[in-house]
Amino acid sequence: MFVNLLKTCGLVPQPVYPKSYQSSNSSPINTLKLWEHALSASLQTDPSISPESVISTLRARKEELMREVHTIMRGTLGVSPNPDTTFTWEYYTEGGNRRSLSPSSTTLGVTTVSYTLDELGNIWRGRLVLYVNSEIDGLKQAIVRSIKAGQPVFFGYDVGTMDVDDFEYEQAFNITLGLTKTQRLQTNQSAMTHAMVISSVENAWSDESGVKGFDVMSEKWFDQFVYQVVVHRSLPTKEQ
Repeated sequence: MFVNLLKTCGLVPQPVYPKSYQSSNSSPINTLKLWEHALSASLQTDPSISPESVISTLRARKEELMREVHTIMRGTLGVSPNPDTTFTWEYYTEGGNRRSLSPSSTTLGVTTVSYTLDELGNIWRGRLVLYVNSEIDGLKQAIVRSIKAGQPVFFGYDVGTMDVDDFEYEQAFNITLGLTKTQRLQTNQSAMTHAMVISSVENAWSDESGVKGFDVMSEKWFDQFVYQVVVHRSLPTKEQ
């Protein structure tokens, strides 16, 4: 993999292209638009048109989408060195000998239906784990009733900042993030990655995270990134 990366993109010393905060913490930007782009491209296909026209349309769309990706990369990682950039990198070997390197030829470049999941259980032929698909407001109402009854609420969500307004990606990069919650699941941009307890809210990562182990989740984050809530069966209504 490293050889392919080196042959395709090249390699420069860090002083020539310094690291940034984003390059060492790239998870938030890795898929900021990629899954949306992939879904958008897949929706461009139409069985009634010729394969040649489909390819032509998708390639034009790809160029448009890559301009957005390039804008994000330049804004977070900085402008990469031009393939024609010249420099001399000097260093010392373990034996104390002075060496220098210069660039070689390099190219840079919803319904209330019960479900289960296959292979979810941890006991062979054990009891199935069942889910009831419910509207998000129904989950909130069940949580409120559970808390008022003095019962904690187990919930599963996509771990993150817990507030969708923490980072203004759209304003920073002049883009629109258009994926719905369903589409993020379909494209694997989002998934249930962690579980905690709502007491309002107990953190599963010890008392060193948040404020003495407690965090606050915004309602917008709950709407978009909470996927599972576990309450006593007596608490939800029949409609939920």
